[in-house]
Amino acid sequence: MSGGNQRFGILIVVIGILSLGWTTLSGSGSSDRPVESATTLSGLPWRSGSHVANELDKHVTFGQWRGRPNDVINIFTDRSSWEGITHPGWPIDNMVGFAGQLVISQPLWPKGQGDSAACACGKYDDYWKSFGSWLVEKNRADSIIRLGWEGNGDFMYWSVTDDDLRTGNWKACWRRAAQAIKSTNPRAILEWTINGHGSATYGGHKPYDVYAHPNVYPGDDVVDIVGTDSYDHYPPMNKVGWEKHSVAENTGLCNTISFARRHGKKFAVGEWGITARDPKNGGGDDTAYVQKMYDTFVANRDLLAYEGYYNAPLSIEPGNLGSGICPDLGSVDGQEASKLYQRLWSGPVVFPASNPCQEALSCVPGSPLPLSSPEREGFSAQRLERLHTYIRQLADGKQRSGAVTMIARHGRIVDWQTYGYRDLEKKLPMEKDTICRIYSMSKVITSVAVLMLMEEGRFELNEPVSLYLPEFKDVKVLVGGTADQPQLVDPKRHLSIKHLLTHTSGMVYPDGSSPVHELYRRARPMEAASLADFSARIARLPLITHPGDAFNYGVSTDILGALVERVSGEKFDEFLRTRIFEPLGMKDTFFEVPDHLHDRAAIIYAEQNDGTLKPSPRRGQGGFPSGGGGLYSTTGDYVRFAQMLLNGGQLQGVRILGRKTVELMFANHLNHMDPQTVSMNDFEGFGLGGAVRLDLAKASSLGSVGQFGWAGMASTYFRIDPQEGTVAILFMQHLPSDNETPKRFSTLFYQAIVD
Repeated sequence: MSGGNQRFGILIVVIGILSLGWTTLSGSGSSDRPVESATTLSGLPWRSGSHVANELDKHVTFGQWRGRPNDVINIFTDRSSWEGITHPGWPIDNMVGFAGQLVISQPLWPKGQGDSAACACGKYDDYWKSFGSWLVEKNRADSIIRLGWEGNGDFMYWSVTDDDLRTGNWKACWRRAAQAIKSTNPRAILEWTINGHGSATYGGHKPYDVYAHPNVYPGDDVVDIVGTDSYDHYPPMNKVGWEKHSVAENTGLCNTISFARRHGKKFAVGEWGITARDPKNGGGDDTAYVQKMYDTFVANRDLLAYEGYYNAPLSIEPGNLGSGICPDLGSVDGQEASKLYQRLWSGPVVFPASNPCQEALSCVPGSPLPLSSPEREGFSAQRLERLHTYIRQLADGKQRSGAVTMIARHGRIVDWQTYGYRDLEKKLPMEKDTICRIYSMSKVITSVAVLMLMEEGRFELNEPVSLYLPEFKDVKVLVGGTADQPQLVDPKRHLSIKHLLTHTSGMVYPDGSSPVHELYRRARPMEAASLADFSARIARLPLITHPGDAFNYGVSTDILGALVERVSGEKFDEFLRTRIFEPLGMKDTFFEVPDHLHDRAAIIYAEQNDGTLKPSPRRGQGGFPSGGGGLYSTTGDYVRFAQMLLNGGQLQGVRILGRKTVELMFANHLNHMDPQTVSMNDFEGFGLGGAVRLDLAKASSLGSVGQFGWAGMASTYFRIDPQEGTVAILFMQHLPSDNETPKRFSTLFYQAIVD
């Protein structure tokens, strides 16, 4: 609550859950993160509730009035002693019977019994360790803790002071308290909550930028949720409009959401409500405010941890806000606002035409592309829920460990969701920046590298590979015999660079039954110590068909990596890093995950015969950078690469390829063959590095002629659709390769396009 008003009692936000509810999962750093499950008590696609009092029956009454049970309950702890803070039995014991998750609003020290300097030095660590242990004993280990909430205001005794801004004591205090709690309760979830209506130092009243100041935000490694308390005052929305109330204001709700997105965090609105007590600074019976808050929750539900209405009627708390809207719990301070809230929260979810915070979110620093809303880009948000439900059910049902989905249109992110876990054993959630092994989606990147060299005049696509890799000068084709006594002939035509790009080279992978496959297994090419070694091993092996005669999926793209290395004079991985990844800002794409990023990498799970999932041993690289299947990446990085191709070879002023080269890349280069399609199906041809859809009817699935993309062995998938202007990406980490989920993903993505 903002301003100098007094609160009643104690705040704990309790997130309601069913048997699944919210699961606490480790997030960035050492903290545990909340992840939304398939259901909520309220039935809403976000978690919603109220603060009424410290009595469970009153929260039940509020839920009955609004037509939906509460997911969250808000209470406050006793601030008069360390005992009241570290062992808050009174409010928690009152909530027995509520199947919820507690989010406890805690001051940083008892009133009159501490300061930030002592806290920063660790003098209160034992108290916080005791609190963490106490939560475990109470079976409330997964509580959300709003530590030092609204510290950016000038009305809390623990608020940031001028001295704190200079010394960093407040920030250090918050960090120590959070780490002490985690040391005895690793499942605790820490929320950093600001006052949503201005920042001033305690006593000094000097405004400062709460998000930019280096000594206020505690840090991504200790913060799990970014919260705000956003009431209809200072300024009231109906007097200044939504723009000034929540967008233009530095600490407004929209900027809080933007800050959370930039830092990869969920956001929460633990307290919000109308304000009737102060006619000058409050909005009174403000229906426009209630509608905008609802629209904001719906539009940003993917990032919303929870929201709780603060119901404090003047008839019961005359010194408080005047935010009463439930007639069954005292007087109503806003009759029309009350009616609107009840209608909105009890009825079916209504998706707004646009995100009220669109302007603040459209250019979020750190976002891979500008953010937009489904409606603005021609999607139905309601229809996209079908996609979310399907993928969520796979993860909740343990059929897949987890997933990340990304949809972009017109160069803007429409939908970006995470599901399940990146590490089932440690209960670490899939995050938007989770690093996944993309296997054969590496091929498209390698193909782009080859085309860059072609554009520089280094070679022509129809030239013999042997001009640049002489080891292929005497390559042969196996036409009969066995692995021990093969019948070999000269190829009918030279092996060209284009044959490598289109998988018509006659090269294969080792997993097959022919004599050629057996010879591949004996040669063990994937154990090569370098790309040069790999190329030499493959050159000694026969081709399974004459070059250009048939599509055979295999190691062709790895040979392209050797070609890039030989022609450019640079190590292949360095070429990709300096010529593609760094120019495009793909900071999380590489052949080996750096040690400091291992916590962000997803484990690949192998499905067992009984349907259970176990970590797969197939994680390591060989002795060389495999352009055919060796890269790790994130959905954020890959969408930038894909958008570059959709844009005709450039992204945000950085040109990687020319427009005509991308046109060539997206054409079907199997049109000289019969059939003109890949070996996997009868409706896709193959371009220079990826599949091209040729026939809608034969595909019997939604899509567009001309869409381009590929997939990876561990169940990653992407498609670029030039007709619709879309990029669709699905990252899972599942073996054997899941071919069915991408099909369903594609259908559910396309059915949501409504323009």
